[in-house]
Amino acid sequence: MDQYHRAVLAAEEKFFGEYDRGNVPVVLIFTKCEALLVQAIAALTPEEKELPHKEMVAKAQHNANILLKKNPAWEMVQKMNYPPKVYVELKGVCAYIFW
Repeated sequence: MDQYHRAVLAAEEKFFGEYDRGNVPVVLIFTKCEALLVQAIAALTPEEKELPHKEMVAKAQHNANILLKKNPAWEMVQKMNYPPKVYVELKGVCAYIFW
């Protein structure tokens, strides 16, 4: 995720656009998502930065999830014929699955 505007590769376009995988679910893995958290913290308003630490981090995490879903690669893959069923967001050593 440190290459936030990375283009979707031709292989990814072919995989999600042409190959029907039937009932086999595909999971899309986004790595280095902590970069989005840094970006989300930087984008907080001065008032949000004055919130108690836990509230500020929660707000930034919420905004980072929005940034992820606005990622051009995510948006493009979702519009393809066979998009992934779920995605996994990797941050450091932690993984979160969003259904």
